Amino acid sequence: MKRRIALASAMLAALLTVHTVKADHLEEGVHYRTLSSPVNVSIPRDKDGIIHEFFWYGCIHCYNLEPAVIEFKNDLPDNLAFEEVPATFSEVHELHGRAFYAWQFLNLPEDTHQALYDEIFVNNNDLRSERALADFFAERGVDAEDFRKMMNSFSVQTKIRVAQNLTAGAQVRGTPSVMVNGRYMIESGMPGVSSNEEMLRIARELALEQASD
Repeated sequence: MKRRIALASAMLAALLTVHTVKADHLEEGVHYRTLSSPVNVSIPRDKDGIIHEFFWYGCIHCYNLEPAVIEFKNDLPDNLAFEEVPATFSEVHELHGRAFYAWQFLNLPEDTHQALYDEIFVNNNDLRSERALADFFAERGVDAEDFRKMMNSFSVQTKIRVAQNLTAGAQVRGTPSVMVNGRYMIESGMPGVSSNEEMLRIARELALEQASD
């Protein structure tokens, strides 16, 4: 894991220093697309903008991007906020999304996020049932019944509804994808997006540009 983070850090640093494109050179339709109807997002009062990453625990590209996401969050300017949002394309996406919010409400360590990715892609356990997820968290010291109750709690269901609205409103086409201020989407496959790591760099530049307007 440390090696993956070091490699991602080096790649992200290279993107930020060697290949940095100034914000005024970012082009709509090349580096990002503007949503026809802005998504209602909550920007913290002490921040000038917010970046959302849409992810899924079962997405290999999200797994590979996670070390860069960790580095990105650590280096994020103080005036920007960052939030992960579980994409909700299907029942299994929503199941993993409920697990994401459950461990947060249970105040589990932040490395739980990476541990879920590792369980799927390193240990080959796809975690596609509530029982499999409860067993996973039981191994990490969480009572299985307490976890199930949290997964099905009103608080988690409320969060999932917000994630559903964000996923639909942002017209998310796949994961990982990144949204800036509820207005701009950055996705792999766009002409100016050479890698998933590049999405993060573009999001940062675009968010800073919007903050300075």
